[in-house]
Amino acid sequence: MKISTFSLLVLVLCLFSGVNAQTKKAQDDSKSSSTTKKVTLPFEKVYLHLDRPSYVAGEDIWFKAYLIDATNSTLFDNSNLLYVELISPDSKIVQRDQVRLSKGTGNGDFHLKDSIAAGRYQIRAYTNWMRNFGETFIFKKEIQVESFIAQAKADVKTKPAAKQNPATTARENKVDVQFFPESGSLIENVYSNVAFKAIDQDGKGSQVSGIILSSSGDTVSAFTSAHLGMGSFNMLPKPGLTYYAEGKSSQGLAFKLQLPVALKTGYNFKVFSSDNGNLKITIRTNQETMNLRPEEELLVVGTAHSSLCASASLKMKNLLVNVFIPKKDFPEGITMLTLYDKNYKPYGQRLVFVQQDNHLKVSLTSDKPAYAPREKVTLNLSVKDSANNPVAANLSLAAVDASIIRDTTKYASSIGSYFLLESEIRGNIEHPGYYFDKNNPDRLKALDLLMQTQGWRDFLWKYLADTTIKLNYDIEKGIVVSGKLRKLFINKPLPNANISLGLFGDSPLIAIAQTDSTGRFAFGGLDFTGQRTMVLTATNKEHNTKGWLQLDSLRQAPVPVNFHWMETPKVKAEEIAFKQEAELRNNIMKKYKLTDTIQLNEVVVKARKTATEAKDDGHFRMYGNPDFSLQVTDENSGYSDIFQLLQGRVAGLMISGAYPNLSFSMRGGHGTPLFLLDGVEVDIDMIGSLPVADVDKIEVLKDISNLAMFGFRGGNGVISVFTKRGYVAGAKPVFHSVNTKLNGFYQARVFYSPRYDVPSDEASKPDLRSTIFWAPNINTDANGNGTVTFFNGDKQAPVSIKAEGVSQNGDLLTVKSSYIVK
Repeated sequence: MKISTFSLLVLVLCLFSGVNAQTKKAQDDSKSSSTTKKVTLPFEKVYLHLDRPSYVAGEDIWFKAYLIDATNSTLFDNSNLLYVELISPDSKIVQRDQVRLSKGTGNGDFHLKDSIAAGRYQIRAYTNWMRNFGETFIFKKEIQVESFIAQAKADVKTKPAAKQNPATTARENKVDVQFFPESGSLIENVYSNVAFKAIDQDGKGSQVSGIILSSSGDTVSAFTSAHLGMGSFNMLPKPGLTYYAEGKSSQGLAFKLQLPVALKTGYNFKVFSSDNGNLKITIRTNQETMNLRPEEELLVVGTAHSSLCASASLKMKNLLVNVFIPKKDFPEGITMLTLYDKNYKPYGQRLVFVQQDNHLKVSLTSDKPAYAPREKVTLNLSVKDSANNPVAANLSLAAVDASIIRDTTKYASSIGSYFLLESEIRGNIEHPGYYFDKNNPDRLKALDLLMQTQGWRDFLWKYLADTTIKLNYDIEKGIVVSGKLRKLFINKPLPNANISLGLFGDSPLIAIAQTDSTGRFAFGGLDFTGQRTMVLTATNKEHNTKGWLQLDSLRQAPVPVNFHWMETPKVKAEEIAFKQEAELRNNIMKKYKLTDTIQLNEVVVKARKTATEAKDDGHFRMYGNPDFSLQVTDENSGYSDIFQLLQGRVAGLMISGAYPNLSFSMRGGHGTPLFLLDGVEVDIDMIGSLPVADVDKIEVLKDISNLAMFGFRGGNGVISVFTKRGYVAGAKPVFHSVNTKLNGFYQARVFYSPRYDVPSDEASKPDLRSTIFWAPNINTDANGNGTVTFFNGDKQAPVSIKAEGVSQNGDLLTVKSSYIVK
C-alpha cells in the first residue's frame, strides 16, 4: 500500500481545466475556489503530559498519553497500543511500557531505580502504525535525572580528566545567520521580503542588527532581529548586482554574508493574515517574465497534513495580483501554500500558521490562595465555550513543589505547542509556549517569522508528500501474536495448519488460527495486563504436531534509538538548584528508608569459575569455562532477540545490524560464529527465532583453547545458548511448539496521595513529595466542571499546577495555576 503525490497532481490539473470559467473580482483580484480531499491514510500523533521535568533516583515518573487524529486534533481511537520508552544518556532503552489506549488516551509510569545514573534521559512514545513514517511522528522529550550515589562515582572519575585537559571546557563564541526569501527566491526587479534567523554557539536565538549592501556599495536596507534572533526586511534586487548582509550580534560578534542570488525571471508571493478571515496572497513578477509567459495561468494550493484544503486560480495580467482564500477552509495549525503553473511546476512555497480561535474559557482555581502544610486542597477545573455552555473535555493534572521543580523555560512545551507546532517543524523550537500564550501581543508576528525561517525547508508533511510511503507496520488493536510455520528441514511454508494459542493466568484464553498460503498466522486484539504464560502449538488436519513455529511479533525490535546526550560545562541555574534541594531531601529521607542496614560502597569480587561450577546450573557442556557468560533475567525480556541482547556486552565481539541482516566480528576477524542450542549445533535462524524469554543463559567462546575442539567450524568463535527447558536432562528441542512469557498491557499504578484528616502511621514520617498530586484522567461533567482534592506535604513553598487535555471537538487545552503553602 502506498501514498504519493499523484492524487494531488490529478486534483491540481482538474482545477486548472476550469481556470477560464473563473469570474474575477477585479483585474488584480481573483475569486477563490475550494475543494477538499479526504486523507487516504490515518495519521496519528501522540503527546505525553509528564508530571514534571526533573527527577531523582528512586522516584516515579507519571505520564498521560493523548493520541490524536493529526488532521483535526480530535482524540483518535485508531491504535490502542502505545509503546513508551525511557532512554538513558548512553542511548539504551532502560524501561519500556505497553500502554493501553482507550478512545485516544492512556496513562502509565516509570519507577527510577535507586541505582540509576544521573544525566539527561529521553522519554519517547509511538504506536506501531507511526513506524511507517520513520521518526516523523514519534514523541520525544528530555528529562533530568539526579542520582547521588551514581553521581559521586562519576565525579571521582571525571575530575582528573578535567585537570589534564582544561581545553575541553572551552566554547567557541560564534553567530550563525541565515537568510530566507519569502516563498523561496529573490527575483530581479521584484519587491521581496527576506526573513532571517541568527543563532549562537549553543543553538539559541541571538540578537543581531546590520545593513544590506549591494556590490556597488549602496545601502539598500537595514535589519534588526525582533524575536529570538529572527526578523525580516524588504529589498528590491537589481539586475547584475549581488547583495551582502553586514552586521553584529549583541555580543559584538561581526559577520558579513552574501544573500541568495536573485533569479532573472519567476514569481514570488507574500502572505498577509487579515482580520476579516482571509489569507491575502500577493503574487509578484517582473516584466521579463511577463514577456516570456504573457497572462500565465497559475494556481495557489493550500494543503494541511497532506490534504488539499483550498485553492485559487488566477492569470498574471499584471505585475501584481492578489488572491484571497478563507482561513475557515483550513484546520488550525500549519498550512503549506504552493504556487504552481499549469504543468504542475512549483514556483514557490510558504508556510503559514492558521489560527482558529476556539474562544474556550478554561479556568483552574484553588479554594484558597494559601494553605498550611498537610492541609486539604480543592481544585476546580472549568471548560466553557464563548456562550458559557459546558464543554466536554478529558484532562490530566499535576501539582508540584515549585521550589524544587522548575521548568527550564518560562514558555515550555505544551499539548498545543507540540501538536500544532513542534511535531510539524523539524529541529529544536526555542520557547515553543511563547507562540501560544495570549498574554504576548507579538506572538503571532513571531510565529510567522518562525514559519518563514525554521519552517522554510523543514516542514514534515512536505517530506511525506515528496516520498513514497511503504506500509510495513499494522495498526495494533491490542496485543498481537504472529509468525509463520515452516517445514523443519526445508525452508518452505506449511499452509492450512492449525495454530492453537493458550494464555494462562487470570482469565485464561484459548484460541485457534490457521496458517495462510505463505504459512503465516496471527492472533490480534489480545487484551490483558501483566505477564502471561503463552503456549503455541502447530498441528495438521490429523491433529499431529508438525513443523517449525517461528514468531516475529515477539522479536520485533523497538524503533532504533537516535538520542545523543552530550554533557556541557554550562549548567543551568535551575538544574543546580534542583540538585541541591533534591540532595537535601534525599539525606532527610534516608533516615526513614534505612533502619539497621548500612549502605556500602561498590565492591567488585573477581573469581574464576571452575568447570564443575559451570555445570551446576543444570546445563551440560562439552567445553570448559566460557570466556563470557550472561544469565538472562526477566529484565532482558524487552530485547527482540539474543543478538540484540549481546550487542556491546562481550569484549572482542562486534555484532552489527539487526536480525536477519547481521554481521559478526570476533577478535578482529569477520565471519559467522558457530551456534549451539542446548549443546546441539544449529543454524542462525534457529537462534534468531528463539524468544529471549525462553533463554536461560548465553555463553561465548573466544579463546583458542576453548575453540580447538570445534576445529575449523569454530574459527569465528562459538555462541552457546541454553534454554530454560534445557534443564530437563536429555530433552530434545521442540520446534512445533512455543512455551514462553508474553507481556500484555502495562498495569498503571495509582498515584498515592496521603490523607491527613484521619489517623495514620504515615503521619509520623516527613512528607517531602516533589509531585504533590497527579490525576491522569479528569473528565468534565455536564456543567463543564471537574474537581479534585488532595493534601499538601510538609514543605512551605509555592505549588505549581498544570492541567492539559483535549476537548471533544479537538481543542487543545492547557491551563496553569498556583498557590502557596506557608
